[in-house]
Amino acid sequence: MTVTGRIVQGAAAVLLAGGAIKVVRKGYDQAKDKVRESVGHEPASPLAGEAVEVSSGHRGLSFAAVDELPKRIAMRTGDLSCDFAAVPVTAAAVVALEVGRGSLRLALPKNQNWVVAWSVGRGTFVAGQERRVGSRLVGRNAHTPLPGAPTLTVTAVVTTGLLSLR
Repeated sequence: MTVTGRIVQGAAAVLLAGGAIKVVRKGYDQAKDKVRESVGHEPASPLAGEAVEVSSGHRGLSFAAVDELPKRIAMRTGDLSCDFAAVPVTAAAVVALEVGRGSLRLALPKNQNWVVAWSVGRGTFVAGQERRVGSRLVGRNAHTPLPGAPTLTVTAVVTTGLLSLR
């Protein structure tokens, strides 16, 4: 199954099984080569800092660095898992995640600062021992073991379904 992403500037990308990204935009390879020459390494993911709409189905995404994070990931229906557990939060970052109908599961870093502002229109919220079921559920969960260090801020919205933090 492939997942099509739409980048704000109008370029298209395809997330392949296993998380590989193939950019389908004429000229991207030349631009990537210029960036590599000027900074001495591969540029960040072409989806970094952009908005991505994920097709319906089951999708698992994992990230390893703050500069890989898109600004927004949206899925109309399905199950979306986002793994931020391996992200060293070296700079403040903000990510918005939205699922219309289905589930959103977040794995968050254990020894890094993070804040999740969340809402579930109708369904279930689970975080550790906390479990809430109902309509118009809203909350904020924070983990800040490193005072003064950068924070990963996630806005998570599920219209109908399950939101799970671990």
